[in-house]
Amino acid sequence: MAREPYMPLYLGDFLAATSEWEGEEASLYLMLLAHQWALGSLPREPEKLCRICRWTRKNFDRYWPQVSQKFVERDGRLVNARLEEHRGRSAEIAGKRAQAGKRGAAIRHSKEMAIARDVPEQNGGNCQNFALPSNSIQSNPEENSVENPSQDTHSVPLAARARGSPHGQDLAPAPTRASAACVAMRSEGLMTANPSHPVLLQLIAEGAEIGELAQAAREAHASHKGFGYALAIARNRRAEAARLGATGLKGALPAKMTATEELLANLDRPRVIDHDA
Repeated sequence: MAREPYMPLYLGDFLAATSEWEGEEASLYLMLLAHQWALGSLPREPEKLCRICRWTRKNFDRYWPQVSQKFVERDGRLVNARLEEHRGRSAEIAGKRAQAGKRGAAIRHSKEMAIARDVPEQNGGNCQNFALPSNSIQSNPEENSVENPSQDTHSVPLAARARGSPHGQDLAPAPTRASAACVAMRSEGLMTANPSHPVLLQLIAEGAEIGELAQAAREAHASHKGFGYALAIARNRRAEAARLGATGLKGALPAKMTATEELLANLDRPRVIDHDA
């Protein structure tokens, strides 16, 4: 049987069992229990027990008759039967916890795989196969129209090569901005990025750029955090920018000005003089 690192010691039971003993007897008993837990059993020979406990034979012979009543012989060795019962229960509990941990890991893995499979179907695009930069997402549908059906399919925008396109190719529709954001965030290490997450959809509706979402994912991954933490970073960053601007922020985050640029901007700003002051 595997050795458990921690020996269960029920102080109430121990003190009750040794309440009428001398201090040396209780000390010897506790020392032998600790060695049994570490070794699995104890030798029968008094000389070996003395060496294990670091007791002189004279003192050992004086207190052993009382302590020996707590031990029984099994296979030529001495054991405390109750301590072995505790060992069995500890091993059983450890085994159940290990199995529960494996089942939990398997469930989490299956959920992650299910999300990875369902994301392309829910969002009309393959989040794992499309790797589009943020500047490739066009908001004007006319820019994605096919002007020349005879041109090479590789030069036709992806949205024009969807199902039923003039080229007759059965291709999936272009990924949504949420799917593209998912790709960017996964490329930064957040493999559980979900394009259907309501906070992500809200951020995109407010004009969040894929670049800033990818930056938030990079910071979250560096901090060993998850997808929700990255969304919180992006949302808080936009809220802070809106607060500093004293207006609601729509669109991309404004570029950060250098100290010189901010000084020049303040110099060019007209001054308002209150003559009634």
